[in-house]
Amino acid sequence: MRPAAPIRSDLGYLRRRRHPLPQASAPTARPAASTTVRAAPPERASETAGPATGLVLGGNSPAAPSRVRPDQGPQPFAAPGVGDLRELDADRPLIRIDRRRSAVGTLVVTGASSVAWESASLLTGAATVGGEITGSVVETSGNRPLVEFHDRAVLVTLRHVRELRRALVIGRETDALGLRLGGGETLSVATGVPESLTILSILVVDGMLELRAEPIDPAFDDARIHQEFGFSLTHRFALPDGSA
Repeated sequence: MRPAAPIRSDLGYLRRRRHPLPQASAPTARPAASTTVRAAPPERASETAGPATGLVLGGNSPAAPSRVRPDQGPQPFAAPGVGDLRELDADRPLIRIDRRRSAVGTLVVTGASSVAWESASLLTGAATVGGEITGSVVETSGNRPLVEFHDRAVLVTLRHVRELRRALVIGRETDALGLRLGGGETLSVATGVPESLTILSILVVDGMLELRAEPIDPAFDDARIHQEFGFSLTHRFALPDGSA
């Protein structure tokens, strides 16, 4: 047996390292028997954030925007319709025709002495029951006059009603104008009012016909009536080739 080598003191890294002894853990204090431990209340769902989106959930979340209907623009005021009135006079002067009836067939006005019209493109003209025409004749896409006299009756082509802006029907030699819509509905306009003349004003409002009885001074001639209602007749001039 070989004798043990002497321990060298000149080499510090060969010294033995003493490992620290493990310390004894402190005893755990047990709660007193009279002490009651309560768990903390869970967080409310309204204050909890979603883990992925970061959105606030629950009652404190921002309300969803209400569904807003698109603006439909100003609507016409309420007015009697077909079947509500049988005659227009000074007390009940207005009736409005719905879009379906306003766009079917032909509006026929009997008992008229003259008529004036204005198209959606602001072309104006006038005609008398005797056949005299002033201003511009407005033709539809079917090459038919938008407003005309035929067999002493005023005809308004309702199929192209949106091409019409307004019209005036004057009846000087009758006590009432007779109206017939494309669906066969009939109506009258009382014109023989003492010390007054009642004319029929036809307006097109968003595809609907408005028929209104308008009192006017019976001493006014047709040109003065046109002026009172803002009609300025559009005159066509002949071109060198003879066309208008």
